[in-house]
Amino acid sequence: MSQPSPSPESQPPDQPPELRPQPPSAGPPASSARLVQTLAQTWQFLQPVLLRQSIVLLRGTIQLLDLGLNRLEAVATDKGVSTTFATPSFWLKLQPFLHQLWQQWQKLLGFLRSRLPDRFQTWSDPALTGGVAALLVLFFWITSALIPDHPSAPVAPRPLPVAIAPAPLEPVAEPEPVVVPSPVAVEPPPVPAAPELPPPPEPEPVVELSPEQARIAEIQSQFNQVTDTYGKGLLAELQVNFAASRLRLQLDNHWYDLNTTRQDQLAQELLQHAQDLDFNRLEIVDSQGDLVAREPVIGAEAIVLKRRLV
Repeated sequence: MSQPSPSPESQPPDQPPELRPQPPSAGPPASSARLVQTLAQTWQFLQPVLLRQSIVLLRGTIQLLDLGLNRLEAVATDKGVSTTFATPSFWLKLQPFLHQLWQQWQKLLGFLRSRLPDRFQTWSDPALTGGVAALLVLFFWITSALIPDHPSAPVAPRPLPVAIAPAPLEPVAEPEPVVVPSPVAVEPPPVPAAPELPPPPEPEPVVELSPEQARIAEIQSQFNQVTDTYGKGLLAELQVNFAASRLRLQLDNHWYDLNTTRQDQLAQELLQHAQDLDFNRLEIVDSQGDLVAREPVIGAEAIVLKRRLV
């Protein structure tokens, strides 16, 4: 049985293309995905460039500092100024602070590394530090490029001219004569005499060190660098006997606060440094003069004799 065909009146009229319903399009999610992909590609492109430029910048800074140090030492040598001091230099005093600052920075890097994607968590601390420095440089460079140096001040509108009628002139009264009294002579107060200043103090004479004293001061400075990493002021006294090739180091009681591993490491570093300075015998004593470590008879490891304060 055939179906009745719809009449022309029941069919919907043709609509223009702009009024026809359009299928829904994926708008914001696709745009966000493209933006994330673009940022990831940009970072992959900028990452090696920033690392390379950071390494070049650090190397250039080191070379400039080395060149400046050589020139200053040459000028000091020409003028006869000694570059060796008996007391630790400012850099040696600054090293513990820099060491603590680096330890705090490593903790901060650990926190940052845990928030980064997996592929950045395998970076070493120097590489991650260079990346952070490069991002800061890029941020300040972009900020300085976007912000103008001198912001334009708002221009106030120019007021329109207003016609002012002239005020009527009033008669001016003649001034009365002023009687000026005759000046009275005033004696100036006596000027107090300037107090006598004491003579300036004489400068203290500069004590020149003998070659042997300068050598001992240099050795003490080198061993201070080794012991300060285990405790500030750990090295109390240093005695040198060049004829017997013997070196005697006196440590304070902070030696007993170190654990066994740290004591072995400190004794081995002191032994290695003494051997580098051509000392055959090494004696490490505490503040009471008790022997706590010495050089080995057989082998290359330092022998620790006393670890705890009895």
